[in-house]
Amino acid sequence: MYKRLRTLLVAGIALSLMNLPAVAESPPVEAAPSEAVPDETPGEVYVAATIGMASEAKRVITEYFLMEGELPNSNKQAGLGTPKSFASEDSPLTSLTVLKGGVVELSYNETTGVKDGKVRFTPTPMGPKLEWKCEASDYPGLSKYVSGC
Repeated sequence: MYKRLRTLLVAGIALSLMNLPAVAESPPVEAAPSEAVPDETPGEVYVAATIGMASEAKRVITEYFLMEGELPNSNKQAGLGTPKSFASEDSPLTSLTVLKGGVVELSYNETTGVKDGKVRFTPTPMGPKLEWKCEASDYPGLSKYVSGC
């Protein structure tokens, strides 16, 4: 029964195809000249991909500030791993360092297009919370990928 059904189905498809009207061949379509697209700076894409680590450090620093009433001055004081512990072989990030006043500094290798490039997040106490400012002068196009940088 299944064999007969399959034969009928295949025959029906063949008949349907045979009854299709002929289609006139259309002339080849020429591709429109492409508009110049500005080069993306891949470095900023690499940097943007690692900003999540800064977000986690900012969260830890904010918790420290809420508990201690002051900003940490080092990774150890904030309860984070060593600066180099945030680096990996497949990442351009070479370190994440907590500087004086809770500033989070990300350092990058030349894969980003800037040897020893830096991105800094600086906290400013605003009552019981922190406002963060991003400074990324080594990566001027980063704001395209990371809001506020």
